[in-house]
Amino acid sequence: MEIPRYTPQILRQKLINYIDFLLPKPHIKSVMSLRYYKMKLDLDECLSARELEHIFKFLVRDSDRTLKELRQIFLPITATKNNEKPTPTLEEFLT
Repeated sequence: MEIPRYTPQILRQKLINYIDFLLPKPHIKSVMSLRYYKMKLDLDECLSARELEHIFKFLVRDSDRTLKELRQIFLPITATKNNEKPTPTLEEFLT
């Protein structure tokens, strides 16, 4: 099966919609984490690989994709050292 390519904005929206699907389910125990992920996505931030893996556990069950395929599809919104925002330091303010 060919892996589709989406823009980062579309990928974020797909995850937001899926999280919205999961949140009302009573058997989901990680509601607070899912809300946090949704908030990050709403702010156009990337999710870490660990955060995406958490969502993928549910998505593998509810979709026809494998974990490897999901990792490839959502790679554009996976946080890496290059796309993380640098944290401001005191040095920047003192110079």
